[in-house]
Amino acid sequence: VDGVGVRERVVAPVLAAVLARLPGADWRAPFLLTGVLAVGLAVATAVRLSGSPAATGPTDADGDDSPEAREYLRLFRNPRFSAFVLVTVGFSFAHNGLVAFLPLYLSEAADLATSTANLLYSLVFAVTFVQLVTGDLSDRVGRFPVMVAALGLAATALVALVSLPGLGLGAVAAAVVVAAFGLGSHGFQPVRSAYLMELLPERLAGGGLGVVRTLLMGAGALAPGAVGVIADAVGFRPAFALLAGSMGLAAVVAAGLWLTE
Repeated sequence: VDGVGVRERVVAPVLAAVLARLPGADWRAPFLLTGVLAVGLAVATAVRLSGSPAATGPTDADGDDSPEAREYLRLFRNPRFSAFVLVTVGFSFAHNGLVAFLPLYLSEAADLATSTANLLYSLVFAVTFVQLVTGDLSDRVGRFPVMVAALGLAATALVALVSLPGLGLGAVAAAVVVAAFGLGSHGFQPVRSAYLMELLPERLAGGGLGVVRTLLMGAGALAPGAVGVIADAVGFRPAFALLAGSMGLAAVVAAGLWLTE
């Protein structure tokens, strides 16, 4: 799912530019095409999954062993589960806050041209291929070494982003930092998902994942508003410092989980 979101961010601007050149096209065309594609994917998924156990559901022979809502809440009594949820929430807050404001930050705080800022922004998604590497690497060396390294890289990149305006190093340095953040943030995501599925009991996997994803989406939705309010009040650098702190907290907690594994 994360990979689909990345592809949408990369393809959508290009697709919009192409559609804008068509006779009679306007801003509605990309949304219309996106809707048609979404319906097509939904139909294809329904056809592909029809008749499968996941689609038909349990039979009478399976018995009624449905988990209750309070069982999902009991998951948080496990300190390691709660700590890992904190890791993922901290990451989601920092990642979504940066994605929402990075071009504006680079143009206003780092004093880069708008076109340059937009180009550097695309680097965050252009390095998504790193997920292939980190996913495979985590199967070989373990989940936590890869997660800690990825979160540490993303946190370091955020600290560097906050420092860039004061150093005046220019577009090349900004490109390196943005690419480093992309590598760290994308590198973390497949390993996070794999570890979370290992951490959840099998009978609670679907609902437990739903609970965690809801928390992640909540943190991700809160981040742009928080960054915007802080940026209006005291500037972009303090706002991005908050994001760096959130990512740093995620890295530290993940390291603690690794050391106590």
